[in-house]
Amino acid sequence: MIDFSSINAFNKGPRESFEDLICVLARRENPKNGLEFQPNDGCGGDGGVEALWILNNGRKIGYQAKYFTSIGDSQWSQMDESVEQALKVHPELQTYIFAIPKDLTPPRGTKGKSQREKWDERVNKWKGWAEEKSIDIEFELWSETTLKEMLLRKENAALFKFWFGGDVLNDSWFEDQVNTAKRALDDRFNPHDHVEVSVESLFDTIARGPSTTEQLIGAFNELEESRVPTIEFSSADLASDADTLLIANETWQELVQLKGSFTHDLNEEWNIEVATSILDRLQDAVWKLERQYASVDKGILIEDDKSKLENVRIRLQELSSSCFSLREILRNSNFIAESLRCALIYGPAGAGKSHILGQVAEQRTSAGLPTVLVLGQSFSTSVFWEQFGGICGLEGRTVDDVLGPLNTAGERKGERTILLFDAINEGVGAHYWKCNLPEIVNAIQKYPYLSAVFSCRDEYLPYAVPDSLLEKLPKYRINGFSTPEEMERAAIRYLDTKGIARPNTPWLSPEFNNPLFLKTTSEALHAKGLTEFPRGLNGISQTMALYLDALSWRTGIQTANSATISNSIKKCVVQVASMMAMNGCDFIEVEDAIAIADESFKGRTAPEGKTWLQVLIETSLFRRDPPPYSERYDPFNPPSELVRFSFQRFQDHLMATSLLSKVSREQLNTAFDAGFPLNFLFYDGKPDHGLHYQYTGLISALSTIYPEKLGVEFAKTLPDWELHWEREQSLQESFAESFKWRSADAFSNDSRELLNRLDGYNVEPLGLLLEVSMTIDHPFNALRLHERLKQWQMPERDSHWTRWINWASREELNQVERIVSWALSKHSRTADLKHLELASLVLVWSLSSSNQTLRDQATKALTTLFLVNSNIFTFLLEKLHDCDDPYVIERLYAAAFGACCIDQSSERLNVYSHEVFGKVFADKQPPVALLTRDYALGIIELANSKHALSEGINLEDCYHPLGSEPPIFGLTEDEVEKIAEERGGKEIFSSASSEWGDYGKYSIPGRVRNFLTTPLSSPKPVSKKELKRVFLEEVVHPFTERVDALEEFEKASSPNYFQAIFFAQPENEAVKAEATALEEAIVNARYRLESLLSEDERKRLSLDYLRDGGYEEFDSVDIQQCRLWITKRAYELGWNSDLFPRDGYGTSNSRHENDLERIGKKYQRIALDEIQARLADNYWFLEGGWGAEKPCIYRYSHHDFRRNIEPTILPPVKQDLHLEKWMVEPIIELPEVTEENLKQWPFEEDPTLTMIEKLSRIDENNKAWSVLYEFNCSSEKYQGRRVGMHGMRYEEFRFLYCVFLKKGSVRKLAEFLRENESIDVDSFKPREFTDGPYLREAYWRNTWESEKFSNSLWNGPEECTFAIPTVNYHWESHLDKSLPDGFSNYMPQKWFADELELSLSQNEPSKWLNIHGDVVIQAQEPFEHQTAVVIDDEALHDYVSKFDIEPMWVMIAERNTWPNGNNDESCWRRSEGIVWREGGAWQKVAWYKDTKR
Repeated sequence: MIDFSSINAFNKGPRESFEDLICVLARRENPKNGLEFQPNDGCGGDGGVEALWILNNGRKIGYQAKYFTSIGDSQWSQMDESVEQALKVHPELQTYIFAIPKDLTPPRGTKGKSQREKWDERVNKWKGWAEEKSIDIEFELWSETTLKEMLLRKENAALFKFWFGGDVLNDSWFEDQVNTAKRALDDRFNPHDHVEVSVESLFDTIARGPSTTEQLIGAFNELEESRVPTIEFSSADLASDADTLLIANETWQELVQLKGSFTHDLNEEWNIEVATSILDRLQDAVWKLERQYASVDKGILIEDDKSKLENVRIRLQELSSSCFSLREILRNSNFIAESLRCALIYGPAGAGKSHILGQVAEQRTSAGLPTVLVLGQSFSTSVFWEQFGGICGLEGRTVDDVLGPLNTAGERKGERTILLFDAINEGVGAHYWKCNLPEIVNAIQKYPYLSAVFSCRDEYLPYAVPDSLLEKLPKYRINGFSTPEEMERAAIRYLDTKGIARPNTPWLSPEFNNPLFLKTTSEALHAKGLTEFPRGLNGISQTMALYLDALSWRTGIQTANSATISNSIKKCVVQVASMMAMNGCDFIEVEDAIAIADESFKGRTAPEGKTWLQVLIETSLFRRDPPPYSERYDPFNPPSELVRFSFQRFQDHLMATSLLSKVSREQLNTAFDAGFPLNFLFYDGKPDHGLHYQYTGLISALSTIYPEKLGVEFAKTLPDWELHWEREQSLQESFAESFKWRSADAFSNDSRELLNRLDGYNVEPLGLLLEVSMTIDHPFNALRLHERLKQWQMPERDSHWTRWINWASREELNQVERIVSWALSKHSRTADLKHLELASLVLVWSLSSSNQTLRDQATKALTTLFLVNSNIFTFLLEKLHDCDDPYVIERLYAAAFGACCIDQSSERLNVYSHEVFGKVFADKQPPVALLTRDYALGIIELANSKHALSEGINLEDCYHPLGSEPPIFGLTEDEVEKIAEERGGKEIFSSASSEWGDYGKYSIPGRVRNFLTTPLSSPKPVSKKELKRVFLEEVVHPFTERVDALEEFEKASSPNYFQAIFFAQPENEAVKAEATALEEAIVNARYRLESLLSEDERKRLSLDYLRDGGYEEFDSVDIQQCRLWITKRAYELGWNSDLFPRDGYGTSNSRHENDLERIGKKYQRIALDEIQARLADNYWFLEGGWGAEKPCIYRYSHHDFRRNIEPTILPPVKQDLHLEKWMVEPIIELPEVTEENLKQWPFEEDPTLTMIEKLSRIDENNKAWSVLYEFNCSSEKYQGRRVGMHGMRYEEFRFLYCVFLKKGSVRKLAEFLRENESIDVDSFKPREFTDGPYLREAYWRNTWESEKFSNSLWNGPEECTFAIPTVNYHWESHLDKSLPDGFSNYMPQKWFADELELSLSQNEPSKWLNIHGDVVIQAQEPFEHQTAVVIDDEALHDYVSKFDIEPMWVMIAERNTWPNGNNDESCWRRSEGIVWREGGAWQKVAWYKDTKR
């Protein structure tokens, strides 16, 4: 029977519990036109309802629970209040439902009204209230009978058991259940030792937790804000492809609408696949638009289109970036787990699987989130659901009786219940789980409020999980501390807090990644008073000895001499391993283990209530396992439990040592025979059956000990060893493990042979070499790797090394990434020289990669090492200066240049400039590579600017021309295509040889078009405009007759006149005759003019005046010939299909997702860089903006997006941005505005009224600063599902600009602006430098262009030119993948910094210092829509006086509203103002324009 007075209270109270029940029942109603269910949190609900159903027509159904045990006047009054509040807050209500756990008394014909009659009266009264508000509404009652009927429905059976059964699944129940499991975990879980690891995000995702939801919705919001730009140009040639633009807009709209489906409502599926598919189409369309507008030459556009083009490019880049961010999130494998609601965690023993599940369970239950934790060791062979229910303490014994209440517990909370099954390999055995897991997973997937995560030791995985589930379930491997971030947190937790120094190399040794090992050894070191690990901790024996010593401390046994405990432990260890070896098993029975332990500790008394074996198990030396599962299990004579070592590697090493004692050198070939020590390694003791998988670790240990003790390779002692080597994956893997662990003197020619025989499938030889690359004494460390790579020529090296490293670097937790991350971290700063040298060799050869992310990160990692120890650069330069790979050489010098810019010490600059000059410029034969020359020249120029240039260097010897041969043109497309066919692939040809290829269209023209056809050996070329002027001056103007003849010719050939005649009526015979007469007149006029000229003068008339040679001012190189030369050269560099089959497989065509490029693309880039160097050495170069070009000798690479990395900025350290509030105050804060007042809000304030007060800022030290530039903004969207076109509700922003004018000009400009009452936001904004000069070239290098009074307003006063004192520096992320968010910095213009004698702070690029080191100008990094640049007040005052200028401040502000998220009702006020000082007093003019709808 259902008794509402006995409802389970769940630690809250019956009223709150009843309200939760009604919310769940309401959610399950799911009306046909229901769009979204919204439960209201908080006691008593919010706005007169416990919950709402939002319908697709905008109306609502409201639910109100009233836990009344009786119904009198007080209860009716409460109901009145609820209705009144609901009608006020939710006028969209169409149905309002009261739920009361009482049945109303019916009419009885007696005196007084029944409760049913009173209900009817109340309904009439409530409808009257609604009618006054024009609300059409119905009222319903869920009474006791109604509620019982609902609860007794089959689908609600779990609700009945949950709220009224014996299982009270409240917070305390879950906490007690988890605490019981945690106690059973024992030492495997200690919350004080927790280190956050990446896999923990899985649990947030699988439960749709706040972090996942916020990240996903945040990415959708970013996409929504980066909408497809409106593309409208004056020139029809710039029109976008209509179909592409339509697809972009439609897919963007679809994704924005789809955002609303990603809610926390667990009954609704998250359709990640649909979102990904739509996003793919959007990205493709955006990419096409980007390509179209990236190729447009801004120089030929009118000013209006230039500004529009830049805006379109920026908006498309923002949209592309938003798409990329969303794609990265949607790709996360965690979403597969969320969809299936099940996942599998696996890894080796001691890696922290149990700890993570324990930590997640504790965190979730502490937060009141329903979670169950059960251990594999708790299960027997009984029926699963009976066991699981019993272990959890539930009454139910069937699947629905167990999972139903757990699902309901989650439903009541509106959260998913997570079921955590730890170590399913333990206890009953893997076979049990293999039989039951499919049913368990299928059952859980039927309940939307349930999810499950299983953990298993990796070696048991194929035996505990069916193949079908292994393929289906998302799997997460735990290797302990794997990522650099996890190692950092582990080092803080285990080492830093104990004062123990970290290892000074990357943690390539696997034991350092193991939580149990690191915890135990660090505790031992700390207890011993040691502060660092033993030097050279490479061998397994040393590692094991340290660990066993550590265990003596963990026993907790007090003794005067810990060595005696340690000796007993070691004795026990040896004897256990010997028995395992003798039995040919990886375990011994528990009775034998007890006897060995007691014997080893003979003479010592074990702690009370424990055996010595228990002590050693508790210290994690041994673990106790159940016997293997058997159908013939006898409960009256159960088999013994088994004992194994906790660390499999130690067990294998000890067993191998014991086995080796029984094998002499003379017995090597017979040791595998029947009856001999190693026969058990084979299945059934027969060599032709293969090696048993169970002994993989032991074979690895034997592969280490054999070469150390016997001087032979274990693999080569096997019978038919070559056959086993080819067939046995475990044999190659064992050799690889031994390769890392064996001592340095245990390598031979056989070792080299086996290394070369690795098949690359089971074990990759290059990956193995990387793993030992930083081991100082290892014979195959990075020095050997370098020697091998240097011997190869570039194509062969790229075929083997570069192709492998491209793919390896994309694998999670790869060794390359570890070395890069280590070099970039602060830990490399304490490393010794040898380790730095070894790391640098790996990094420098990583620069050959065509994986842009790897190449960029490796470059910055090298820069970091150069900063740590400047000798590393000279070390590398000596080894690689003659390397034949331009990719490597270019970035080697880039890293050195970056180090010099970041650390401009005289010593570094002196040494580096000397080395660079000697290797690059001294012999007059520098590399034929433009960027390499630029970096090398930059080092020498910087040294020169800092007066640190090494003696004997002539700076002029480092500038172009530098002596290379010019490119030989005259190529035909057919002959280049033939080369492509001979090389077996046309990818390069298709990409680069014509304007139809991506490289030929987008990359080549912009890099070469400014080189002219005039050789440097000829005089500087003159523009055609200048030739025309000189012709007139020298040939025509001195002679009146010639002047008249030229005027007659010009009049006759006037194009406007001729076209007006001809095109007016082209079919009219009279018009045709007149046109013919005009043509004759032109011929006659030209003949008369030419008759007055000499033969040479006639040639000049044709070439210099009439421009018969074309309409460009200068003759540029033939772009198509450059394309063909680059294509041919790329093939000549060594590309062919034999070396590079399937080149480009897996690469991306996107300009912003171009991490991995084909090797052919690398050769194209090398060829393009080379042709630019050859052109720079031999031809004049056109420099300057459109209309102001001038020929010069090529100097720097900062134009035309030649640069492909920002070497002077190191990757950011992850930290919270710091907001200097004083710099951006007053911060705009939006007030609360009701919907009815929204349209009026913009007009309630004029921001310019307080404009003068906003120009000055006071810092924490009470120092005054003036604003040079500021942007301040605050906006708000409608909450919940997207409303209207874009969902924006209201916004306020302001811009403040400071500009300088010559004294006496400000008032005239202010009057002009006041008269027009319209200021363009772009007119006064800081000048932008994007992807051009490097940040730390400021301002010692002439890559930063700067002109003071260079700005004016269109149609403004001529004398009112003004100077903008600030610049916005930006480097985009697609041109430097080590800067995932790019880099931006506001700073003073070069002329301004020079006049103030300021220099960029080396440590804080947002600050500029005077010669005394004082901050004069500083900027606030962009922070949540707030940015500012300020200048010291005194410095500004002195500057104004010294340079006779006047500052003027301009303000542009807007207050906007968009009712219902649409533009059609938007209202706004735009306020503009100008402020300046005149006669010591502030002057201001301001105005605003209101738009009301």
